[in-house]
Amino acid sequence: MCKGLVDIEHQADWPEWNELPYVNPAHGIVFAQARLAKACSSPTAVPEDESESVDRSSIGSCENRGLREDEGDIEQDLVAWDCSQYRLERRLAMTLRRGRRIEVYVDEHTGERVAAKRFAMSRHKGRENTAARESACLSHEIAMAKRLGCTASSCSSFVYQFRGAYRDSNNDVLLVTDLVRGGDLIDLIRSSSDVEPGAHREKMMTPVVRALLHAVCGLHQEGIAHGDISLENIVKPAGTQKQVVLVDFEHASTQDNWVRTGKRGKENYQAPEMHEGGKWDARYADLFACGVVCFCLVVGTYPWLSTVPGACPVYAHVNRDGLHGLLQQRLIRSRNASEDALKPADCLSREMIALLGELFAKDPRRRLGGPGLKAFMALDC
Repeated sequence: MCKGLVDIEHQADWPEWNELPYVNPAHGIVFAQARLAKACSSPTAVPEDESESVDRSSIGSCENRGLREDEGDIEQDLVAWDCSQYRLERRLAMTLRRGRRIEVYVDEHTGERVAAKRFAMSRHKGRENTAARESACLSHEIAMAKRLGCTASSCSSFVYQFRGAYRDSNNDVLLVTDLVRGGDLIDLIRSSSDVEPGAHREKMMTPVVRALLHAVCGLHQEGIAHGDISLENIVKPAGTQKQVVLVDFEHASTQDNWVRTGKRGKENYQAPEMHEGGKWDARYADLFACGVVCFCLVVGTYPWLSTVPGACPVYAHVNRDGLHGLLQQRLIRSRNASEDALKPADCLSREMIALLGELFAKDPRRRLGGPGLKAFMALDC
């Protein structure tokens, strides 16, 4: 076991600690179940042939993302890629699914560094159905970037500024945005792995929690639901705890398409109503996922592996007993072997427990505008 690991022990009939997710300082957050295993390493420069594939896939088809018919043709949005203007500086060790990756370029005209999300369209040559779905998803993400990432947008403080969409000589598409110095929230949790759950850790993470809630609620006020809130889709700029930037709007839905069916997002962030077979509101699902992120920040581990019925015994207990069961039954082992294990309920403030209680509410309508959420939004961190 790695030094500095935050372990969750069992109590009564709760699962053994080694069946639960944990924070590994060397590799970020790691799932214990092999089928959910993710290796989320910090972005670093590597040669192209040494890039490791990190599966960050989200459940849900293009047809279930609220894509409009006029978003299927991306050619009208693309400009020819100018190799003389943009010089490749490095590729990040983070190869996304379906041949996507993040690259950093230097704008030779301004000297500024920019980020480019590369969509390897050439991989889909000869596969018409896959290429059509990828084009539709890409067009949707470009539309979201143009709407949210313009300087006039009220969301400009918590999304990347959009620089343009391009097609290069290999037929790949590059979505270019500002480059924000910093790391995602997995990096933040990894860097704070020596800070045990308690008053000090909560005080340290509260500005990030508040910034996240402001960003997500601000996004909703703009008429957009993110659809894939998770630790890796939230960036904290370097040098501040009071700002976060939301990334990856592939699964975003607009105000006229907030009511959804099916499932989307990663299994441990999915709101329980997604598994009931009916309709659900994407805004409320975003807030449930925010609860998972908040728990990760202040406790240092995921609350559960999955909300899919029957997939995770921990969430089965939570679904039966409510948040009280999670806070009272799971035990956090101290790094100091001489100290007793603590319950999450003993590590978190009343305000944080109230917030989590609202964000994890089974009734989705309770997640929006409750006193716990309002109290955190009003904090002057």
